[in-house]
Amino acid sequence: MNRIIVSISKITNYIYHMLSVSKCGYDNEYGKKNSHIHKTADLDILKINDELLTVIGGKYFGRLYSVFVSTPAAIEEDNIFLHYLEGIKDLFLNNNPAYNYEKYKNTYKTAYSAHKFVVTEQSCFDFYNHLVDIKKSIIEICEVLINNYALYHEYVWKKSQQELESKVELLKKYFNTDIELEWENLTGHKYPFQKFEVLLCNSISGGAQAIDIAYNKDVFDSDMDTETIIQYISHEFGIFVLRDKLDQEKNIDFHSNYDIIESVVEYFNPIKYKNLVFGDKYNTVVERIKNVKSMEPSISMFEIINKIKN
Repeated sequence: MNRIIVSISKITNYIYHMLSVSKCGYDNEYGKKNSHIHKTADLDILKINDELLTVIGGKYFGRLYSVFVSTPAAIEEDNIFLHYLEGIKDLFLNNNPAYNYEKYKNTYKTAYSAHKFVVTEQSCFDFYNHLVDIKKSIIEICEVLINNYALYHEYVWKKSQQELESKVELLKKYFNTDIELEWENLTGHKYPFQKFEVLLCNSISGGAQAIDIAYNKDVFDSDMDTETIIQYISHEFGIFVLRDKLDQEKNIDFHSNYDIIESVVEYFNPIKYKNLVFGDKYNTVVERIKNVKSMEPSISMFEIINKIKN
């Protein structure tokens, strides 16, 4: 049974649609084409908070990225999505974490389950205290995302859904269990979850790609050609398997070795249609891999990372 599942999500596409039309991390033709359906003032609010909302793999993580991008993008139900945003707005509008937790705890439980995080009353207080200094931005962003969802559904989603579903059907023809098994053999580790969900998105050209938004969900640019998407998907599946192994071994920090791990995974990627460069140190890391393998031909992927880690 295939564990790599290609699918689409209106909520995921909406979040990245809003980033694209406001030029937050993305500046592409999609954004230019669709920005007119939104009020300029709303897009300006998102753009002003660009640094809070965006992320650059291994380098930079905006303070509100998880709040307004990865967490809501992984939600699957409209009512939970909107209630989550209303809850965040209520928290910083009324400044009462205890009341907010009681009112929205079931919604938070669902929203954060994709991240394996359990929201408690104490964590609600901690979350509030950590972000209260930017409460004005938080309230404004909540309002923008709540107020524009219906517009997206009416003017964009129907056409986007048809195009994305066609791409899903095309990609499904290319996938089998071989990719999963090859990565498990390469890493000596089993993928720990029932599925790896590939979510296609049509608004992220020219910006961050292969974005993990949950413990088993990754977002990919549907505008890439089929072979490139497949190579990216294979790469990301390898990252997820390896990261779980590293978490268990606890002797290699993923984030401080981000460039090295990304480069090693792409070097060993069993699907190679193109020369894709992952991380600023890719060429240097490849040379180090080759040197290690020339001396120890049978060395494992995990042992190589141990040898060249920071």
